[in-house]
Amino acid sequence: MTAAELTDRKIFAFWLPLATTWIMMSIEGPYLAAIVARLPSATENLAAYGLAFAVASLVESPVIMLLSTSIALVRDRESFLSLRRFCYRLSVGLTLVIAILAFSPLLGWLAAEVLHLPENVIRLTRHAVAFLMVWPGAIGYRRFYQGLRSLNRWFLRHCFHHQVKREAKA
Repeated sequence: MTAAELTDRKIFAFWLPLATTWIMMSIEGPYLAAIVARLPSATENLAAYGLAFAVASLVESPVIMLLSTSIALVRDRESFLSLRRFCYRLSVGLTLVIAILAFSPLLGWLAAEVLHLPENVIRLTRHAVAFLMVWPGAIGYRRFYQGLRSLNRWFLRHCFHHQVKREAKA
């Protein structure tokens, strides 16, 4: 697309869905906090909610750059398959990390000894972290394919067309 073809209207049409998704994601946190604040034991639940999302965000942070990585590195079918394999392995590894935190004594030790949280908040946090166990993998998958979506549409059709044909033969 040339600069002359790139009008404000075309830019706005491209930008609006992207901006809308980020707005929706930004509203999610305060909205959930408002719901949690209305539960019984609001103070403990809000503390657990905050810590659980902080832990999940920390574990999930390595997959955030998969969007930029897929834009930068995917150039053909082979690079797509290599990066997809990396994305899946990273997502599974981070899911295992959050599972270890949720189901081993490690999270309890960190919350009790490092953060000095009360036992009831630690218990609630453990349940919330267990619930968020699929989050790193889901975010990694989404970020990888969001990056691909930003690539040339012809390339995507070509890349996925051959993948579907190959999987159909298998």
